[in-house]
Amino acid sequence: MLPVPPSARVSNSGDWLEHNSYFYCPRSCDSVWISTSSHVGNLSAITAYELYKYSGFNKYVSQFNNTLTCDYKFKDESGDIYECDTWTAGDHWVRYDSDKLNIVLVTRN
Repeated sequence: MLPVPPSARVSNSGDWLEHNSYFYCPRSCDSVWISTSSHVGNLSAITAYELYKYSGFNKYVSQFNNTLTCDYKFKDESGDIYECDTWTAGDHWVRYDSDKLNIVLVTRN
């Protein structure tokens, strides 16, 4: 398991809560699915994610798999927040630009 920044959190109630994992970009930032811990999965309903470089308009994509329909907010290390409203369970993504692409905060409503 990677070291966790003190600000890493997840929530299932719209408030930021602490957890023991966060979304990070592997060494090469290749498209690699990473399973979340059971704690994170239970709180966020996100079972796996990947971060990778994108060659389109935005520099990066955060793709995730969820088990519940809900509205997510993801906060990266630079403090920028990205939203994704999910209407079905399954794979979803958020495209974004950031100098610090790791996702350190997650909330769902």
